[in-house]
Amino acid sequence: FPEPTWEFYHWKIVRGASPDICDPHVWTDNIPATNCNLVITEVASPSGSVDGRFLELYSDNCAGKTIGDDFELVHYDDDGNLLNNPLDLEGFTIGDDGFLLLCVKEEANVIYGPNTCDRVVGPNTPADNQGVETIALLERRKVGDPVIIDIFGFKPSDDTSNFSGGKAIRDPSATLPSNVWKPEDWLIIPGKDGEGVLTVDDMDPREWNEFPLVIVITELADPLDNKLNRFIELYSPNKRNYEIVDDLVLVRYEGT
Repeated sequence: FPEPTWEFYHWKIVRGASPDICDPHVWTDNIPATNCNLVITEVASPSGSVDGRFLELYSDNCAGKTIGDDFELVHYDDDGNLLNNPLDLEGFTIGDDGFLLLCVKEEANVIYGPNTCDRVVGPNTPADNQGVETIALLERRKVGDPVIIDIFGFKPSDDTSNFSGGKAIRDPSATLPSNVWKPEDWLIIPGKDGEGVLTVDDMDPREWNEFPLVIVITELADPLDNKLNRFIELYSPNKRNYEIVDDLVLVRYEGT
């Protein structure tokens, strides 16, 4: 499709190309893994289930392709210290649906269904996140140190990325990788004790859906005790100009 803005990941740039590798009148879809657009889309740590933890990545231009020696995942503890067990993605194959789902344990294929996981990568890896670790996708360069392509969380971490006992989902409109943490691009859903706890049934591997409506009460006013001037204000940080179709209702309680 035509694109009104420059989308760098849809192009392969070959510097110093000789005439024999130029291909006029040929438009191939053979994009090498080096040029894959990879982003982190979901991190899950359901309450009470280490077996259900996973890390999900997505590529909009490399479905079905095998990753070369360019990418690795690393993680940092909540103090910002680089942890052991980086995850080299060389040889990992992105699913035909564009997702690369990395599970901690084989049991995840029982919890979420057969063949849900593309790879089982084991404990203490970037996929094994309790909800407080920062994860970074690195790209190796021919010269110099690897550079951060995409990142989830600050270094050191803070409450903007803490999803302990729950999950974190990237906004489906945030399709470009970012080498800095952008909390506004993520929906953080931590688990809670009792009501609202997130279990494996609340996880959605291999799905990247529209954000659910988030709405809060921000102001109530009764100026001069005048009924004509009273109002209640609500705010949604993620649904502007949105017609509410969700099953929501405002109620009022009287009494002391």
